[in-house]
Amino acid sequence: MKFLPFSAPQVSCLALCCAISPNLLAESPAKTGTFEEEIVVISTRMPTPIAQQGTSISVLTEVDIEDQGYESLVEHLATQVGVAITRTGGYGSQTAVRIRGEESYRTRLYIDGLPVSDVSQPQTAPVWDDLSATALKRVEILRGPQGMLFGADAGGVVSVSSRDFSQGFGGDVGAKVGSDGFQRISAAVGGGGEVGQFAVFGSTTETDGYNVFALDTTGERDGYENTTYHAKGQLNLGGGWSISAVGRQHDAENDFDNCSFGYVESNCMTESEMKAGLVSVDFNNDIARQGLSFSKSDISRDTFAPFSYSYEGEVERAVYLADFTIGEQLSIIYGVDYEQQATPAIERDQTGYHLALAQTIGGFNYHIGGRLDDNEEFGNIESYRAAANWTLAQSDAGQLQLKASAGNGFRAPSLYEQDYNAVWAPGSAPLKEEYSQGLDVGVQWFSNAGLRLAATAFKQTIEDEIIFDLFTYTYAQAMGESESTGVELEAIVPVSDSVSIKSNYTYNDTETNAGDNRVRRPEHIANIGVVVSPMDSLRVFANARIVNDAIGIDGEALDDYELVDLSVRYAFSPLVELTLNIENLLDDDYQPARNYRVAGRQSYLGLQLNF
Repeated sequence: MKFLPFSAPQVSCLALCCAISPNLLAESPAKTGTFEEEIVVISTRMPTPIAQQGTSISVLTEVDIEDQGYESLVEHLATQVGVAITRTGGYGSQTAVRIRGEESYRTRLYIDGLPVSDVSQPQTAPVWDDLSATALKRVEILRGPQGMLFGADAGGVVSVSSRDFSQGFGGDVGAKVGSDGFQRISAAVGGGGEVGQFAVFGSTTETDGYNVFALDTTGERDGYENTTYHAKGQLNLGGGWSISAVGRQHDAENDFDNCSFGYVESNCMTESEMKAGLVSVDFNNDIARQGLSFSKSDISRDTFAPFSYSYEGEVERAVYLADFTIGEQLSIIYGVDYEQQATPAIERDQTGYHLALAQTIGGFNYHIGGRLDDNEEFGNIESYRAAANWTLAQSDAGQLQLKASAGNGFRAPSLYEQDYNAVWAPGSAPLKEEYSQGLDVGVQWFSNAGLRLAATAFKQTIEDEIIFDLFTYTYAQAMGESESTGVELEAIVPVSDSVSIKSNYTYNDTETNAGDNRVRRPEHIANIGVVVSPMDSLRVFANARIVNDAIGIDGEALDDYELVDLSVRYAFSPLVELTLNIENLLDDDYQPARNYRVAGRQSYLGLQLNF
């Protein structure tokens, strides 16, 4: 048994990041200014100060994203508290994003309000594999079951916003090259004013990759190609009315290994295409906000291997969402949403209704609500969430707050799970929905000088979990509950005007319904990121990530590992910027999933021209 969750070399790894600034631990001058309440949307689906939230939220700002310099969204997510990432290779490989130990398919993803999920997969899940970080402006992560506002599959929510061009006309063109034949070309253009705004983004990425599968002795590389287009616009009609639209398309091609049973097959490839769009009409004034949106997404995937196969899926959604303010302190939030999922073999629809109240009473804020979902196959399903935030102390120095939330969610069997049992096991017991419950309690300190310290304890359970039974080769309901408990620690420390630290630690103890450890869930994850900006034109970012004590699907321990990433940005002028990124700086060799390698040290050089 370890007395500490990290070894001495891993502590040294963290220290390496701190060593970027020789004066890191020196006393820093106090920053002036008042406490600024950051606005978030993800918790209530309406703009609300984060200091009034009882839920657990993480935010990556545009500056954070630019400082980190990662090429994919999941690499940015890996730096956040409560988030664990498992990849079976490099760019485009199968990726799992687990929030507080729960599966990727219990998480919802939105890009500019557009839901991004693949219903053709065995379990409906976001398309994490092909999401480039190009054009990202902001990422909000809401941890814990969120069925009350978001409906099915919402065991956690990630909301992504792209960059805006709200004033004037502008854009940029960028190129990046790097290890393993990596090449990326991107462009953006947009404009805005009183009448409205628009933005169009495009990128194409290619890499030769590396030999991912450890048992593959051919030495062949597993490459990846991705072309992504994203556009959005808003037209202001006057009188508080506006019309908005979002469109997104990506085409990807990914080489991978181990796609056959009984022997190692290295010549496997998947081609995927996703098209999605959203149109909304919104009205806003001093006392009310409401919007009506329609969205549709289509995805197709073709896998070429000794046994080739194809999948297709389509999702259509209509959402009405509103809030109404009574006085200055009480808000009523309500909405209706309709969703239809379809594959060539099966389709299903669901309608949800939710109502919530949010109120501020002195230093106490609460948000409480309920939801009723009417699922075509599984009937009525109820969800709830209650969250509160209480300011225990407030002074010129900052605020001390206590926060807590409790909620639940559900996941209906996926279309694939239903169809599989109907075709291959027609006599099996009917599947029903699985339920999740979550509770967290935390304390946080916001300083007017920019310091933030937070500690949160959480517990989540899954009841009637849907699993694939290897004895009967059918999808079945697990008896009892699986569990995830833990502690999250966060610290944002402005050391000086030119140095800041963002760090977090997650302890996550997980158990299956049989009392075993849940696979690929690290018990300990720590991140420490340091940003140094000795001059306005230069910013240096380093992040050390330590991941310990996870087990593989074979029940054996996976490799502990530590990663140090480095990013340097230098602006020659407002029009020209040069970037250097080095990932896995220490060239750590490990397998995050059994027999799947990671790349060694990777270096990338980029140039961006702004106009």
